[in-house]
Amino acid sequence: MTMRDRPESIPQFPRVPLWRRGVATAIDAVLVGLLSGLLGPGFELPLFGVLWLVLRVLMVANNRGQSIGRLAMDIKLVDPRSRRIPTPIELTKRELIVGAEAWLALQGLGLLSQVNPVALLCLAPAIVDGLVTTTDENRQQQSFHDRLVGTLVVQTRRGFSLDLKVQRWYRILRDQTERFMRR
Repeated sequence: MTMRDRPESIPQFPRVPLWRRGVATAIDAVLVGLLSGLLGPGFELPLFGVLWLVLRVLMVANNRGQSIGRLAMDIKLVDPRSRRIPTPIELTKRELIVGAEAWLALQGLGLLSQVNPVALLCLAPAIVDGLVTTTDENRQQQSFHDRLVGTLVVQTRRGFSLDLKVQRWYRILRDQTERFMRR
C-alpha cells in the first residue's frame, strides 16, 4: 500500500448525508429523463446518455464541481487528494456508472406503477451503490463509483440549499397556520 492509498493520507471533509446525495442525483436524473423523453421519442437512451454527460461532466467541470442537483442541495464533487474538481476523464468514468444507475432507476420507477417485479431489478444497482456508501472505511461516505474513480462529494456553501429552504418555508407555513387557528 502506497502513501497515496492510506486512509490517513486522505484529508477529512464534512460528510454529506446520503439522502442529500440521493436527492441531488434524483433532481439531475428526472431533469435529464424528462428532456430525453420530450426531445427524443424512440431515442431516449442515447439522448439520456448525451444529456447526462453534458449535465454531469461538462457542467460540473465548468461549475466548480456542481450539477443542477448538487447546486440545489449545496454539495459538490472533488478529488479529495488535490481538493480540486476531478478531471473530465475521471468525471466521465464516474458518470457512466451513475448515469447507467439513474437510467435503470427511472425505468424501474416506471415499471413500479405496473407492479412489475423487473422494477426491483432495475432499482437494485442504485440501491446497492447507496448501501456501499455506508460501508466506507475512511468515513468519507464514498459510493462504489466514488471509490473506483477517487472522487468525493462534499458540503459547500455555494449552492441553493433546497432542503434548507423547504424546511424554512414549512416552518413559516406552520407558524402562520398556528396563528390563524388561534384566532
